[in-house]
Amino acid sequence: MLCFTVTPSSFSQSFDFDLNSSDWEKPTGIWKYAEAGNLAKVQTQLDKGVDVNDEFNPFNLDLPGTTPLGFASGNGHVDVMALLIDSGADIEKYGGGSLKLATAGGHTDAVKLLVNRGADVVAHGGKAALLAAANRHYEILKYFVDLDTGVDAINEIHAFYEKFIDGDEDIINVLTSPLWSLDDVLTRAVEAEREDLSILIIKIGGDVNMKGNAGWTLLHSAVYDKLTKMVEFLISTGADVSAETDYGQSVLFFARSRGVPEIITMIEKAAPPVIKIWRGEGQLTVEIEGLVGERYEVSYSPDLREWETREIIKLESSTQRYSIKKDLGQPMGFYRVKFAD
Repeated sequence: MLCFTVTPSSFSQSFDFDLNSSDWEKPTGIWKYAEAGNLAKVQTQLDKGVDVNDEFNPFNLDLPGTTPLGFASGNGHVDVMALLIDSGADIEKYGGGSLKLATAGGHTDAVKLLVNRGADVVAHGGKAALLAAANRHYEILKYFVDLDTGVDAINEIHAFYEKFIDGDEDIINVLTSPLWSLDDVLTRAVEAEREDLSILIIKIGGDVNMKGNAGWTLLHSAVYDKLTKMVEFLISTGADVSAETDYGQSVLFFARSRGVPEIITMIEKAAPPVIKIWRGEGQLTVEIEGLVGERYEVSYSPDLREWETREIIKLESSTQRYSIKKDLGQPMGFYRVKFAD
């Protein structure tokens, strides 16, 4: 029994299917004929009033499926593609899904037809070029370069072409499905510790701070999995060190609980200081969590516009409390803490 699991990032539930069971349906009607390149029968289906943008979903789930144009594009049937487009097929459906399918399949003429008919290469060219590189379709990759679309990532992927390894194909091929996004691909690249590939995906549009299940960020995952080099890389690309999960777990909490000294140090140095305040009779008790030996400035503002420095504190421990005498005539306001100049 052959099974696989569908776990799109926007869904928290997984679905398992046996490809040999009745759950699996093969394309029928216009999808079957588009996949096979049967121009006459596709025309017959259209003459009967079949929706040219109708989706085939083998699992009958409330998830995106594949259109007839997608089936034709993925198999390089240019004449069927032209007929479907002339009949109103949506080239841009699912973020240029047909362009990605044609690219992944190595069908140069199909790619050129889609571009000539209006596929948005500026919006989707980076993703398509990544697919071409991962699947070793150099002619298509070179075509995207020669289009001179102004998408810098295309040229970078072209230069990166020879660095792809066999394992990258599984990472990149998720781009062919409308269920997956660049963020899903970036997640797999981080898990595979492919820093160079992760850089490319971020440049194309992958979100380094995107959140997955339970609010985990890529940095949470890399810290939890003890991927020291990936942690350093993610911080360097702008990962939010102060991000918390849906349960309020910080990246620093993960680092300390996993116990890797190098990661703990990196997170501590990158994390902003934390301030907590308790208001008492005639005084405030302030607690700062930060780096031992670092100097922090505590400031006050009545309206969040102008700030007045109240204290400069040098931490003698990672968490330190001290008291500020309160001016009873002063209105309630706001306090903040930052690294001292």
